Amino acid sequence: MPSARYVEEIIGAAKTLGQLERLAGIETNEDRAAFWIQFSHLRNQARKAGEIELKLIIRAKLDSAAHSDRARSIWPLKQAL
Repeated sequence: MPSARYVEEIIGAAKTLGQLERLAGIETNEDRAAFWIQFSHLRNQARKAGEIELKLIIRAKLDSAAHSDRARSIWPLKQAL
C-alpha cells in the first residue's frame, strides 16, 4: 500500500491541471468537459474547486488500488507525469 507521503509526492509532482486530470483518469475531451461543467457555477473559484476534486479522485484511486491485486501497477504514477 502506498504511504500517504508517496501519494502526496505523486500529486505534488503534477505541475498542471492536465497532469492532475490524467492521474485522475480524465483523458478525453468529453471526460474533461463533463468534469469541469460541474464547477461552472462557481465562476472564479471553479479552478480551485476542480483542482481539489481532482486530488480527491487521485487519492481515492490510489487507496482503491492499494486494496486490489493491481496495486503494484498503479503505484509508480510518477512515470505518468
